[in-house]
Amino acid sequence: MKKLILSFFILFAFVGYAQVQFENSLQNTFAKAKTHNKLVFIDYYNSECVICQQVNPLLDSQEVGNFYNQHFISYKINTQNQNQSDDEFLTQKGLHIEGVPKFIFFDKDENFVHYSGVRADIAYILQIGQDALDPNKRWSELPQKYQDGNRELLFLYEYSSYAQLFDDTELINKLADQMYEVFPKENLGNLSSYRLLKNAVFTTENGFFKYWIKNQNRLTGFETGYGAGTEKEQLTRIIALDLNSSTKNWTSQNLAAFREYMTLADYAQDIDMLLWEKELDVFVGENQIIQVNRLFQKMVSQNSAEKQSLNYIISHFLKTITAQENIDYAKTKIQKLLSAHQNDKEFAKMLETFL
Repeated sequence: MKKLILSFFILFAFVGYAQVQFENSLQNTFAKAKTHNKLVFIDYYNSECVICQQVNPLLDSQEVGNFYNQHFISYKINTQNQNQSDDEFLTQKGLHIEGVPKFIFFDKDENFVHYSGVRADIAYILQIGQDALDPNKRWSELPQKYQDGNRELLFLYEYSSYAQLFDDTELINKLADQMYEVFPKENLGNLSSYRLLKNAVFTTENGFFKYWIKNQNRLTGFETGYGAGTEKEQLTRIIALDLNSSTKNWTSQNLAAFREYMTLADYAQDIDMLLWEKELDVFVGENQIIQVNRLFQKMVSQNSAEKQSLNYIISHFLKTITAQENIDYAKTKIQKLLSAHQNDKEFAKMLETFL
Protein backbone atom coordinates (compact mmCIF):
# COMPACT_ATOMS: atom_id res chain seq x y z
CA MET A 1 0.00 0.00 0.00
CA LYS A 2 2.81 2.38 0.88
CA LYS A 3 4.51 1.59 -2.42
CA LEU A 4 1.24 2.31 -4.25
CA ILE A 5 0.85 5.68 -2.53
CA LEU A 6 4.46 6.56 -3.20
CA SER A 7 4.08 5.63 -6.87
CA PHE A 8 0.97 7.80 -7.05
CA PHE A 9 2.78 10.87 -5.70
CA ILE A 10 5.73 10.31 -8.00
CA LEU A 11 3.40 10.06 -10.98
CA PHE A 12 1.46 13.11 -9.85
CA ALA A 13 4.64 15.13 -9.44
CA PHE A 14 5.88 14.09 -12.86
CA VAL A 15 2.61 14.98 -14.59
CA GLY A 16 2.29 18.21 -12.64
CA TYR A 17 5.67 19.48 -13.79
CA ALA A 18 5.58 18.13 -17.35
CA GLN A 19 4.36 21.47 -18.69
CA VAL A 20 6.64 24.50 -19.00
CA GLN A 21 6.97 26.07 -15.55
CA PHE A 22 6.71 29.87 -15.61
CA GLU A 23 8.02 32.14 -12.87
CA ASN A 24 5.86 34.91 -11.42
CA SER A 25 8.24 37.84 -12.09
CA LEU A 26 11.24 38.75 -14.20
CA GLN A 27 13.26 39.42 -11.08
CA ASN A 28 12.66 35.88 -9.79
CA THR A 29 13.27 34.48 -13.26
CA PHE A 30 16.77 35.93 -13.61
CA ALA A 31 17.62 35.18 -9.98
CA LYS A 32 16.72 31.53 -10.53
CA ALA A 33 18.60 31.51 -13.87
CA LYS A 34 21.77 32.60 -12.07
CA THR A 35 21.31 29.98 -9.38
CA HIS A 36 20.85 27.18 -11.93
CA ASN A 37 23.15 28.67 -14.63
CA LYS A 38 20.44 28.51 -17.28
CA LEU A 39 19.14 30.71 -20.07
CA VAL A 40 15.91 32.64 -19.63
CA PHE A 41 13.01 31.94 -21.99
CA ILE A 42 10.25 34.54 -22.35
CA ASP A 43 6.96 33.64 -24.01
CA TYR A 44 5.79 36.99 -25.43
CA TYR A 45 2.12 36.58 -26.32
CA ASN A 46 -1.38 38.03 -26.20
CA SER A 47 -4.18 36.12 -24.53
CA GLU A 48 -6.61 37.12 -27.30
CA CYS A 49 -4.26 36.13 -30.17
CA VAL A 50 -5.57 33.08 -32.05
CA ILE A 51 -2.11 31.68 -32.80
CA CYS A 52 -1.09 32.24 -29.17
CA GLN A 53 -4.13 30.27 -28.07
CA GLN A 54 -2.99 27.42 -30.33
CA VAL A 55 0.60 27.56 -29.05
CA ASN A 56 -0.28 27.68 -25.35
CA PRO A 57 -1.55 24.07 -25.04
CA LEU A 58 1.68 22.86 -26.66
CA LEU A 59 3.67 24.53 -23.87
CA ASP A 60 1.65 22.37 -21.49
CA SER A 61 2.66 19.19 -23.29
CA GLN A 62 5.07 16.76 -21.66
CA GLU A 63 7.57 16.83 -24.54
CA VAL A 64 7.88 20.61 -24.65
CA GLY A 65 7.68 20.97 -20.87
CA ASN A 66 10.45 18.49 -20.20
CA PHE A 67 12.79 20.12 -22.72
CA TYR A 68 12.18 23.75 -21.70
CA ASN A 69 12.23 23.01 -17.97
CA GLN A 70 15.52 21.20 -18.36
CA HIS A 71 17.29 23.99 -20.24
CA PHE A 72 15.55 27.27 -19.37
CA ILE A 73 13.98 29.34 -16.62
CA SER A 74 10.76 30.60 -18.13
CA TYR A 75 8.53 33.64 -17.88
CA LYS A 76 5.41 34.89 -19.69
CA ILE A 77 4.65 38.42 -20.88
CA ASN A 78 1.02 38.93 -21.89
CA THR A 79 0.74 42.09 -24.00
CA GLN A 80 -2.94 42.22 -23.09
CA ASN A 81 -2.02 43.35 -19.57
CA GLN A 82 1.75 43.92 -19.72
CA ASN A 83 3.06 45.45 -16.51
CA GLN A 84 5.33 48.47 -16.42
CA SER A 85 8.44 46.66 -15.21
CA ASP A 86 8.25 44.15 -18.08
CA ASP A 87 7.78 46.97 -20.58
CA GLU A 88 10.71 48.89 -19.13
CA PHE A 89 12.91 45.80 -19.31
CA LEU A 90 12.23 45.25 -23.03
CA THR A 91 12.69 48.96 -23.75
CA GLN A 92 15.98 49.00 -21.87
CA LYS A 93 17.19 46.10 -24.02
CA GLY A 94 16.33 48.09 -27.16
CA LEU A 95 13.81 45.54 -28.40
CA HIS A 96 11.06 46.65 -30.79
CA ILE A 97 8.78 43.63 -30.97
CA GLU A 98 6.18 43.53 -33.74
CA GLY A 99 3.34 41.08 -33.33
CA VAL A 100 2.80 37.95 -31.26
CA PRO A 101 3.59 35.22 -30.41
CA LYS A 102 7.36 35.59 -30.04
CA PHE A 103 9.93 33.59 -28.07
CA ILE A 104 12.80 35.66 -26.58
CA PHE A 105 15.88 34.30 -24.84
CA PHE A 106 18.43 35.95 -22.54
CA ASP A 107 21.39 34.65 -20.62
CA LYS A 108 21.41 34.71 -16.82
CA ASP A 109 23.03 38.19 -16.89
CA GLU A 110 20.14 39.65 -18.93
CA ASN A 111 22.04 39.75 -22.21
CA PHE A 112 19.97 39.12 -25.35
CA VAL A 113 20.59 35.67 -26.85
CA HIS A 114 17.91 34.62 -29.32
CA TYR A 115 14.51 35.52 -30.79
CA SER A 116 11.94 33.78 -32.95
CA GLY A 117 8.42 33.89 -34.25
CA VAL A 118 6.31 30.89 -33.26
CA ARG A 119 3.81 28.57 -34.85
CA ALA A 120 1.63 25.90 -33.28
CA ASP A 121 3.92 22.95 -33.94
CA ILE A 122 5.76 21.00 -31.26
CA ALA A 123 8.75 20.21 -33.47
CA TYR A 124 9.08 23.90 -34.38
CA ILE A 125 8.85 24.98 -30.71
CA LEU A 126 11.53 22.47 -29.75
CA GLN A 127 13.74 23.65 -32.61
CA ILE A 128 13.52 27.24 -31.38
CA GLY A 129 14.80 26.12 -27.99
CA GLN A 130 17.58 24.06 -29.55
CA ASP A 131 18.66 27.06 -31.66
CA ALA A 132 18.78 29.21 -28.53
CA LEU A 133 21.12 26.70 -26.94
CA ASP A 134 23.38 26.50 -30.01
CA PRO A 135 25.92 29.38 -30.16
CA ASN A 136 26.15 28.92 -33.94
CA LYS A 137 22.42 29.57 -34.39
CA ARG A 138 21.75 32.27 -31.82
CA TRP A 139 20.74 35.70 -33.09
CA SER A 140 23.25 37.29 -30.74
CA GLU A 141 26.00 35.87 -32.97
CA LEU A 142 24.68 37.44 -36.18
CA PRO A 143 26.55 40.79 -35.90
CA GLN A 144 29.89 38.99 -35.60
CA LYS A 145 29.10 36.71 -38.55
CA TYR A 146 28.28 39.79 -40.61
CA GLN A 147 31.55 41.45 -39.58
CA ASP A 148 33.34 38.25 -40.56
CA GLY A 149 32.05 38.74 -44.11
CA ASN A 150 28.97 36.54 -44.49
CA ARG A 151 26.92 37.99 -47.36
CA GLU A 152 24.76 35.03 -48.30
CA LEU A 153 21.18 35.97 -49.14
CA LEU A 154 19.52 33.87 -46.43
CA PHE A 155 21.95 35.15 -43.81
CA LEU A 156 21.34 38.79 -44.83
CA TYR A 157 17.60 38.17 -44.58
CA GLU A 158 17.96 36.75 -41.08
CA TYR A 159 20.25 39.58 -40.04
CA SER A 160 17.67 42.07 -41.37
CA SER A 161 15.15 40.57 -38.94
CA TYR A 162 17.69 41.15 -36.17
CA ALA A 163 18.17 44.78 -37.27
CA GLN A 164 14.39 45.27 -37.31
CA LEU A 165 14.13 43.85 -33.80
CA PHE A 166 16.54 46.56 -32.63
CA ASP A 167 15.03 49.21 -34.94
CA ASP A 168 18.36 49.97 -36.64
CA THR A 169 17.06 51.80 -39.72
CA GLU A 170 20.46 52.44 -41.25
CA LEU A 171 21.43 48.78 -41.00
CA ILE A 172 18.02 47.61 -42.24
CA ASN A 173 18.34 49.66 -45.42
CA LYS A 174 21.96 48.66 -45.93
CA LEU A 175 21.08 44.97 -45.67
CA ALA A 176 18.14 45.38 -48.07
CA ASP A 177 20.52 46.91 -50.64
CA GLN A 178 22.98 44.06 -50.15
CA MET A 179 20.20 41.52 -50.58
CA TYR A 180 19.30 43.14 -53.87
CA GLU A 181 22.94 43.04 -54.98
CA VAL A 182 23.22 39.26 -54.48
CA PHE A 183 19.69 38.36 -55.56
CA PRO A 184 19.52 36.65 -59.00
CA LYS A 185 18.08 39.37 -61.21
CA GLU A 186 16.36 36.83 -63.48
CA ASN A 187 14.18 35.93 -60.47
CA LEU A 188 13.05 39.45 -59.59
CA GLY A 189 9.47 38.67 -60.54
CA ASN A 190 9.10 35.61 -58.33
CA LEU A 191 7.74 34.88 -54.85
CA SER A 192 11.14 35.17 -53.13
CA SER A 193 11.55 38.68 -54.46
CA TYR A 194 8.09 39.63 -53.22
CA ARG A 195 8.79 38.22 -49.75
CA LEU A 196 11.95 40.30 -49.53
CA LEU A 197 9.94 43.37 -50.59
CA LYS A 198 7.35 42.62 -47.92
CA ASN A 199 9.64 41.72 -45.03
CA ALA A 200 12.96 43.48 -45.61
CA VAL A 201 12.38 46.66 -47.64
CA PHE A 202 11.51 49.96 -45.96
CA THR A 203 12.54 52.65 -48.46
CA THR A 204 11.68 53.49 -52.06
CA GLU A 205 15.37 53.71 -52.88
CA ASN A 206 15.83 49.95 -52.68
CA GLY A 207 16.17 47.88 -55.84
CA PHE A 208 13.32 45.49 -55.03
CA PHE A 209 10.92 48.41 -54.64
CA LYS A 210 12.12 50.02 -57.88
CA TYR A 211 11.56 46.77 -59.73
CA TRP A 212 8.07 46.12 -58.40
CA ILE A 213 6.79 49.70 -58.72
CA LYS A 214 7.52 49.47 -62.44
CA ASN A 215 6.25 45.91 -62.83
CA GLN A 216 2.98 46.05 -60.93
CA ASN A 217 1.31 43.86 -63.53
CA ARG A 218 3.40 40.99 -62.13
CA LEU A 219 2.69 41.88 -58.50
CA THR A 220 -0.19 39.49 -58.03
CA GLY A 221 -0.96 35.98 -56.85
CA PHE A 222 1.59 35.93 -54.02
CA GLU A 223 -0.87 36.33 -51.14
CA THR A 224 -3.59 33.82 -50.29
CA GLY A 225 -6.49 33.66 -47.86
CA TYR A 226 -7.47 36.92 -46.18
CA GLY A 227 -4.44 38.63 -47.72
CA ALA A 228 -5.26 37.69 -51.30
CA GLY A 229 -4.98 40.68 -53.65
CA THR A 230 -3.10 42.90 -51.18
CA GLU A 231 0.35 42.65 -52.79
CA LYS A 232 0.38 46.25 -54.04
CA GLU A 233 -0.21 47.49 -50.50
CA GLN A 234 3.47 46.79 -49.89
CA LEU A 235 4.32 49.55 -52.35
CA THR A 236 2.08 52.09 -50.63
CA ARG A 237 3.45 51.00 -47.24
CA ILE A 238 7.00 51.72 -48.34
CA ILE A 239 6.03 55.04 -49.95
CA ALA A 240 4.31 56.08 -46.71
CA LEU A 241 7.43 55.24 -44.70
CA ASP A 242 9.58 57.54 -46.84
CA LEU A 243 6.91 60.23 -46.96
CA ASN A 244 6.65 60.36 -43.17
CA SER A 245 10.34 59.87 -42.40
CA SER A 246 11.91 62.59 -40.30
CA THR A 247 15.45 61.48 -41.09
CA LYS A 248 15.44 60.82 -44.83
CA ASN A 249 17.93 62.87 -46.81
CA TRP A 250 15.94 64.35 -49.69
CA THR A 251 17.47 65.73 -52.89
CA SER A 252 15.78 67.19 -55.94
CA GLN A 253 16.71 64.01 -57.80
CA ASN A 254 15.26 61.47 -55.39
CA LEU A 255 12.21 63.68 -54.80
CA ALA A 256 11.50 63.65 -58.54
CA ALA A 257 11.76 59.85 -58.54
CA PHE A 258 9.58 59.67 -55.42
CA ARG A 259 6.89 61.78 -57.12
CA GLU A 260 6.95 59.32 -60.02
CA TYR A 261 6.57 56.37 -57.64
CA MET A 262 3.59 58.00 -55.95
CA THR A 263 1.99 58.50 -59.34
CA LEU A 264 2.64 54.91 -60.46
CA ALA A 265 1.19 53.58 -57.20
CA ASP A 266 -1.81 55.93 -57.44
CA TYR A 267 -0.91 56.90 -53.90
CA ALA A 268 -3.04 60.05 -53.58
CA GLN A 269 -5.20 62.40 -55.62
CA ASP A 270 -3.26 65.52 -54.65
CA ILE A 271 0.42 64.61 -54.63
CA ASP A 272 1.42 68.28 -54.79
CA MET A 273 -0.03 68.99 -51.36
CA LEU A 274 1.90 66.06 -49.90
CA LEU A 275 5.24 67.00 -51.40
CA TRP A 276 5.47 70.77 -51.80
CA GLU A 277 7.02 71.48 -48.40
CA LYS A 278 9.72 68.84 -48.93
CA GLU A 279 10.35 70.21 -52.42
CA LEU A 280 10.59 73.76 -51.10
CA ASP A 281 13.17 72.76 -48.49
CA VAL A 282 15.23 70.92 -51.08
CA PHE A 283 15.07 73.67 -53.71
CA VAL A 284 16.05 76.31 -51.16
CA GLY A 285 18.86 74.13 -49.86
CA GLU A 286 20.16 73.54 -53.37
CA ASN A 287 19.71 77.25 -54.25
CA GLN A 288 17.42 76.43 -57.16
CA ILE A 289 15.93 79.90 -57.65
CA ILE A 290 13.81 79.08 -60.69
CA GLN A 291 12.42 75.89 -59.14
CA VAL A 292 11.39 77.78 -55.99
CA ASN A 293 9.55 80.38 -58.05
CA ARG A 294 7.80 77.74 -60.14
CA LEU A 295 6.73 75.89 -57.02
CA PHE A 296 5.37 79.08 -55.44
CA GLN A 297 3.44 79.90 -58.60
CA LYS A 298 1.96 76.39 -58.80
CA MET A 299 0.89 76.19 -55.17
CA VAL A 300 -0.59 79.70 -55.12
CA SER A 301 -2.50 79.06 -58.35
CA GLN A 302 -3.90 75.75 -57.13
CA ASN A 303 -5.07 77.27 -53.84
CA SER A 304 -5.96 80.81 -54.89
CA ALA A 305 -9.59 80.36 -53.86
CA GLU A 306 -8.81 78.64 -50.56
CA LYS A 307 -8.11 81.38 -48.06
CA GLN A 308 -6.88 79.18 -45.22
CA SER A 309 -4.63 77.02 -47.41
CA LEU A 310 -3.26 80.04 -49.23
CA ASN A 311 -2.46 81.76 -45.95
CA TYR A 312 -0.43 78.78 -44.79
CA ILE A 313 1.36 78.33 -48.13
CA ILE A 314 2.43 81.96 -48.43
CA SER A 315 3.45 82.15 -44.79
CA HIS A 316 5.54 78.98 -45.06
CA PHE A 317 7.22 80.13 -48.25
CA LEU A 318 8.19 83.49 -46.79
CA LYS A 319 9.61 81.81 -43.68
CA THR A 320 11.64 79.37 -45.77
CA ILE A 321 13.00 81.25 -48.78
CA THR A 322 16.23 83.19 -48.36
CA ALA A 323 17.25 84.34 -51.84
CA GLN A 324 16.18 87.92 -52.64
CA GLU A 325 15.07 86.84 -56.12
CA ASN A 326 12.57 84.44 -54.56
CA ILE A 327 11.37 87.01 -52.04
CA ASP A 328 10.82 89.61 -54.76
CA TYR A 329 8.99 87.07 -56.93
CA ALA A 330 6.71 86.04 -54.08
CA LYS A 331 5.88 89.64 -53.18
CA THR A 332 5.00 90.38 -56.83
CA LYS A 333 2.61 87.42 -56.94
CA ILE A 334 1.05 88.39 -53.63
CA GLN A 335 0.47 91.93 -54.92
CA LYS A 336 -1.34 90.54 -57.96
CA LEU A 337 -3.49 88.37 -55.69
CA LEU A 338 -4.30 91.40 -53.58
CA SER A 339 -5.41 93.35 -56.64
CA ALA A 340 -7.68 90.47 -57.66
CA HIS A 341 -9.33 90.23 -54.23
CA GLN A 342 -9.96 93.90 -53.36
CA ASN A 343 -13.67 93.22 -53.08
CA ASP A 344 -13.08 90.64 -50.37
CA LYS A 345 -11.89 92.81 -47.49
CA GLU A 346 -11.03 89.91 -45.21
CA PHE A 347 -9.05 88.15 -47.94
CA ALA A 348 -7.29 91.39 -48.91
CA LYS A 349 -6.39 92.13 -45.30
CA MET A 350 -4.83 88.68 -44.98
CA LEU A 351 -2.71 89.24 -48.09
CA GLU A 352 -1.60 92.68 -46.97
CA THR A 353 0.08 91.16 -43.93
CA PHE A 354 2.61 89.51 -46.25
CA LEU A 355 3.65 92.75 -48.00
